[in-house]
Amino acid sequence: MKPGTRAAYEARLLRVLLHIQRHLDRPLSVGELADVAAFSPFHFARIFRAMTGETVAEHVRRLKLERAAGQLRFTRRTVTDIALDAGFDTPEAFTRSFKAQFGSPPSRFRRAKGSFRPPLSPSGVHYDQDGALRGFTPYEGADPVTLDVSVREFPALPFAFLRHVGPYNEVGPVFQRACAIAAAKGLFGPDTKVMMLSYDDPNVTDEDKLRSDAGITLSDAAADTGELSRGEIAGGTYAVAVYKGPYEGLRGAYDWLYGTWLPAAGYEADDRPCAEVYLNDPQETAPEDLLTELRMPVRRT
Repeated sequence: MKPGTRAAYEARLLRVLLHIQRHLDRPLSVGELADVAAFSPFHFARIFRAMTGETVAEHVRRLKLERAAGQLRFTRRTVTDIALDAGFDTPEAFTRSFKAQFGSPPSRFRRAKGSFRPPLSPSGVHYDQDGALRGFTPYEGADPVTLDVSVREFPALPFAFLRHVGPYNEVGPVFQRACAIAAAKGLFGPDTKVMMLSYDDPNVTDEDKLRSDAGITLSDAAADTGELSRGEIAGGTYAVAVYKGPYEGLRGAYDWLYGTWLPAAGYEADDRPCAEVYLNDPQETAPEDLLTELRMPVRRT
């Protein structure tokens, strides 16, 4: 680990956390927060979640609920006004979220009076009425993954694919169709790789809007690809690691790459999509034995 690099990442994240504390009453876009941190907007939300244990939206919502708890206990403001300040359209929606965080509805919470214990924070950061920032601890993950990572240069790769829009874990049927078309066209060769490019961050994009391309690399860029679209997997520098296990565990693997490996390695995430290479067939392999090569685009800091 390179302490200076890690400390620099934490300092940039602390700027964001302080900015959030001081601007809770206005919309905060991921682009604005990425600018505050001087991180790539393409990957900022993943870095934030990996280092804090919360998405930006989850973090902001929790701080607003903690502020609301203080207002319930120590002011005479109405529940409706407090709910609106916390960003809720109705008192009913506020009550549901507040109860989930504090274990009791707002009216009962207010009657208890006195000091209260805030909800758990994965990063140790809580709402501070003075806009200060205290107690930050980088999130290590509930069950952290550790991977062997190498940094490699790749050429641009011709790519034949089908576009999938929806949850990443529902891309399987699209892959099956893409591979069936590729097989019928004789596109598979000894060096063919089955790959997926993911364009959207599930931490900030609704699942039904996530975009990904599922397909294979081409040895002949001019080959007839039939119904498959043609594209290219960008060349350049990538951090490469092989994850062994079910696809459901890939999010934890990415959290480790973005939150632990990246800050310590002297690299930053670059503005290119992540790529996955599927090294064995999920129809013939037990989930615990699946091998997925993760390629995270990086550049030197």
